[in-house]
Amino acid sequence: MTPSISILTLSFGLILMPPRDVDMKQEPPREVIITVDGKPHRTEPNQVIVLKGKFEDPKIRIEVSETRRFSNAGISFEYPAYFEWEFEQIEGAYNCWTMSGDETSIMVFDMEMEMTAKEHAESMSDTDFMRTESMSPITRILGKSTLDGIRVVRNYADPELKDLGLETTQDIFDVPTPKGRSRLLLLNGVTPELKSDTDEFDFDSEEPKIVLKYLTKSFAVDQSGR
Repeated sequence: MTPSISILTLSFGLILMPPRDVDMKQEPPREVIITVDGKPHRTEPNQVIVLKGKFEDPKIRIEVSETRRFSNAGISFEYPAYFEWEFEQIEGAYNCWTMSGDETSIMVFDMEMEMTAKEHAESMSDTDFMRTESMSPITRILGKSTLDGIRVVRNYADPELKDLGLETTQDIFDVPTPKGRSRLLLLNGVTPELKSDTDEFDFDSEEPKIVLKYLTKSFAVDQSGR
């Protein structure tokens, strides 16, 4: 019997450990999927699960999930596991989580003040390099939630670059929250319809579509507001 199977066999007979405490600063772990006789069981590294029933020469497959699960500020969703994780906190003001891929990123703001998606969009100042081209209302269904927000399109200020079709698009959504606070979901570059006509920059990847697929399927909001 191999060491990996021995560990798994022992796990079957132990008591289920309590759920791990979520540290909002720490990157979520990648889940482990244990498939026994075709039935998947999801857990996390270093956790023990109990599988009820009798097994005779079971077929077992162990794989690491392709996603991680964000779960903070009363919001949860799955996102690609390879995304980089960043946490920023301004005491008494806000917490911000950023998950960044090659071409897209997801940001969650939990603010100790009232600010709408529109107000946040309007507060984004132009820079010498990027200019705001347009702001328009947007609605998207994620999970069981219908979120309203603002789409901000920015383009290069340099006229020689402006016509290359290399806009950056940010969708900013209001997430319901108790009075006196605000939660915002920011999706950067998660717009599958954007295309590039150049070979120099690759904006035609599947990443935006994959991110949107995960969000559409898994996004959830704690209806109590936290």
